[in-house]
Amino acid sequence: MKQLFVPIELARKLKEKGFDERCFAMYTNRYKFGLESPVAISQHEGSSIKGDRNSDFKSTEFEYVTAPIYQQVTDWLRDKHKIYIEMLVEGLDDATPNELYYRTFIWQIGKPKPEVSDDIGCSDYYAILQRTIEEALERI
Repeated sequence: MKQLFVPIELARKLKEKGFDERCFAMYTNRYKFGLESPVAISQHEGSSIKGDRNSDFKSTEFEYVTAPIYQQVTDWLRDKHKIYIEMLVEGLDDATPNELYYRTFIWQIGKPKPEVSDDIGCSDYYAILQRTIEEALERI
């Protein structure tokens, strides 16, 4: 499930841009955990942390950054900033998953409609989603 979470570098950028939604995981350097993998907070139903507002996780001895999933970030961009991400999948009729090409467009209310040349594209689904979110954050 690691691929469902945005990488820590993107999580930090989101935090800088004001992302403070509740998340079910976080990145931490406390004890044996490294920053490269999200760590579940709790197995209890409904448990989550929200931005810097959870004092249980404040400490000078360890850093934490909430680890949202990609869908949560695209929802936040849409709901809070009126930025929409559109993804298209291209490939031949007999293409294998490795031969598909993902193309994304960033739409923003009140901004010019994206042109075909404005798309971001590549063949790795999560890489394209990450690059698109990074570009969308530049618009905030």
